Amino acid sequence: GRQTRWTLTDVSTALLTAGAARIYAFGQQPREWDGRWIVLLASVPERDRSSRYRMGQGLGWAGFGSMGQGVWVSPWLDQESVAVDLLADLQVEATTFRAELGALGSGPEVASVAWNLPGLRQHYTEFLRQTAEEPIDAAADLALLVHRWRRSPFLDPEIPTELLADDWPGTRAARRFSEVREGLLVE
Repeated sequence: GRQTRWTLTDVSTALLTAGAARIYAFGQQPREWDGRWIVLLASVPERDRSSRYRMGQGLGWAGFGSMGQGVWVSPWLDQESVAVDLLADLQVEATTFRAELGALGSGPEVASVAWNLPGLRQHYTEFLRQTAEEPIDAAADLALLVHRWRRSPFLDPEIPTELLADDWPGTRAARRFSEVREGLLVE
């Protein structure tokens, strides 16, 4: 049989390197939040399901949460440019605002509507449960640890701690990931 040799392009290597850096650094240093939001108003007609889906996926990937009715929010102002590029590519008309919460509502209420906090809590609680067991084989456990953690930066838009419950498990999970990883690298 003919043997195929696979090589990575510079772009592929850069993407893998950036992805690994994002996984290993995620949650290690909580970001400081200035209390401002990006509010994005964008709607795509129901008949254009492909663009609606791609917009939702892209905004979710960029850390935006949906408030419903074409309203999206992000607590990170630097994500506005990502949304602008995405919506330009999709040719979706939109408006963005930089906003602070007014007299009505609260940041935690906004976060609970925009993101699936119970699902995210479950993800972190499960990670903490799975990593509570003693390692058996360092190399295999390191691979399993990274496998279990790698979804975190894609599920969690790094919601500011001010918007989360005091007992939020994400901070403990990030610390556990770092500690277990360091321990396995030493073995």
